Amino acid sequence: TDLAIRDYSKSIELNSSFGPAYAERAKLYRLTGRNDLAEADEKKAAENPLRRVPVSATAAWIAQAEDGLRNRRYDEVWRIVEEQLAKEPLNAVAHRLKSDAARFLRKDSNAWSWGIQTVLQLLTGKTLRDAREYEARAWALLMSKGRGAVPDAEYDLIIADCNEAIRLDPRFDRAYLLRGSAWWRRSMYERAISDYTRAIELYPDNVTARRARASLYAVKKDYDAAIADISIAIRSDAASYDYLRRGDFYAEKKDYRSAITDYTSAIKLHADYWPAYEKRAQAYRSLGLVAQAEADEKKVRELKKQ
Repeated sequence: TDLAIRDYSKSIELNSSFGPAYAERAKLYRLTGRNDLAEADEKKAAENPLRRVPVSATAAWIAQAEDGLRNRRYDEVWRIVEEQLAKEPLNAVAHRLKSDAARFLRKDSNAWSWGIQTVLQLLTGKTLRDAREYEARAWALLMSKGRGAVPDAEYDLIIADCNEAIRLDPRFDRAYLLRGSAWWRRSMYERAISDYTRAIELYPDNVTARRARASLYAVKKDYDAAIADISIAIRSDAASYDYLRRGDFYAEKKDYRSAITDYTSAIKLHADYWPAYEKRAQAYRSLGLVAQAEADEKKVRELKKQ
């Protein structure tokens, strides 16, 4: 409760006329018996009713920010949405885009969770008029679910919002990505792969879609297809985890030498990445290279102690 109150207080510091933050904080004050503080917040909430700003799918700043996300120019995205939020603090789409930029930049530890809360407050129960708003609400709903068990009916709401976003803008690649993620969580892998494939057709360099589709191909044990997708992701935006995963795919094919090469590449990018040492040790043992395996296993023990 105190953490939630702190987050709502942070929102109010950023925007003192954000009525929903006062309203939610008031509820928490009531729950904890701080009725005088609750009354003050309820008064503020009444003085600052929510006035949502509708967003046009053709707004130039949205197009620029989305292009920045696709091409991993996250500092540019951050700048664009910060400028927009200075003009329109209740712009849900801007909050959604800012959260994505913050996740990759690691610029603001609270921006991701705060973005989810803000978009839900702005759009839940509202009549939406724009593909980006539908996608933003679906995104916030999906991200708020975490990884626990979620009733299918709740995913149906997310998928319905994505369907509407796609109906309004059939070339909206992020809506396909998001719907694919919802299908994936419902274990409907073929539908998820179909949506990721459409996102890739619309934007062939979509690294997120490539990584997601690779994971689903691996679930289906189609390791050649998984390797092909993750290889494209590596050429575009290599990360230690990508090499680790491709190494795993090679290991599943019993191509241990290729797996070792990828685990080594992961280590070159991140020298303290103990999962890569652990997987490489397993591959070494599969090839009977005991001394190399033992050296990596020793390294794993050392890194886990740090």
